[in-house]
Amino acid sequence: MVSNLHAAGNDIQPIFRTNGFAVGFLTGAGSYNLDSVKLLEYGYAGPVSYFHVELYSLGPLGSVPAPGWPLVPVAELANAGTVPSGGSTTLVQYNPAGPLTLSPSQVYFIGVTGDAGSPGVPSAIFASSESYTLGGDWQIHRVHNQPVGT
Repeated sequence: MVSNLHAAGNDIQPIFRTNGFAVGFLTGAGSYNLDSVKLLEYGYAGPVSYFHVELYSLGPLGSVPAPGWPLVPVAELANAGTVPSGGSTTLVQYNPAGPLTLSPSQVYFIGVTGDAGSPGVPSAIFASSESYTLGGDWQIHRVHNQPVGT
């Protein structure tokens, strides 16, 4: 598990067609199943077709022009509904379509992107704190949000 949902502060990131954001993590020595991803969202009024949550793996370095990240799509996660959170934000759960096993000692990113027509809402909220709760021997690959998509 990687989490900073309860960390102090927040950074609201509108998700337009031209940008996206991701948080990376390094899995431990074992293999793990990805059951769900929960994102705190602002302006959520229900699922929309232009808002995408995806799992990426880190591809070979040098496979894209600098300063880009060589992100390889692994799976798109489907909106599975909301989790009670209260306040002006909504905690939304995203699930893979089927069983999804994460490889050992692999860098992955959870990315949020928008298609054409995205008005910037819902917006993803990232905690400004770099204090994460990590499972086992996992690590945060890079704690700052990374641009993804085009």
